Amino acid sequence: MQAGIQASRPPISLDSPWLPSGNVAIMATISQAIPSSASIRVALVIESGKLKPVWFEQTDKRSSDRIFIKEICSTWSHHQGSAKIINFAITAGGNGYQLSLNTEAFTWVLGVVEESEFPSYR
Repeated sequence: MQAGIQASRPPISLDSPWLPSGNVAIMATISQAIPSSASIRVALVIESGKLKPVWFEQTDKRSSDRIFIKEICSTWSHHQGSAKIINFAITAGGNGYQLSLNTEAFTWVLGVVEESEFPSYR
């Protein structure tokens, strides 16, 4: 930036048409997947070239009821060493989960999604 020239930016304001007016507390929620040590089995189909988990069950429980996946909310991938990990954020049985497939070892990890609220900032 040249001397004598300052960047101007509008002031930050909570008075916006899409935010509630008045003395209303605004809350934010953070979600995180807590890895589970449960051993799981996942039914997976390939549909139009995309992986789609259908159900999962815990294999280390006596009654291993299948949990059918209602919705795949998002998918993303990352690398862990040389292994590509494909993640699925899903909802099933009224709960949020994360299924992670290690494409090198062909193993699954189950994450249970926990949500917590940030304190209000107004």
